[in-house]
Amino acid sequence: MERAAAWYRKAADQGDPRAQGTLGMLYSLGQGVPRSDPDAYFWLDLAASVDSPNQAQYIANRQNVGTRITTDELADVEDREAQWKAAHPRPQPDRPPSDK
Repeated sequence: MERAAAWYRKAADQGDPRAQGTLGMLYSLGQGVPRSDPDAYFWLDLAASVDSPNQAQYIANRQNVGTRITTDELADVEDREAQWKAAHPRPQPDRPPSDK
């Protein structure tokens, strides 16, 4: 499990939402990584921010984990996530031109 978690972490660090969602669950359960609800929330929130087939599940899992973290932990996670997103910008989907 530790080796799998390490590989999921590598993919999650590169922005893969499936790896982020899986890593979030590993932190939530303490499988291959130390159990950490703030870390679980962090990775699940990143995964939930991407439009994907599993987005609804990531949101549900994030909400479940969110019931187990404090307001201070949530603030720390939000700061950490803002730093991560600034360092790892995701491509924006192509949008049709507006008719303005």
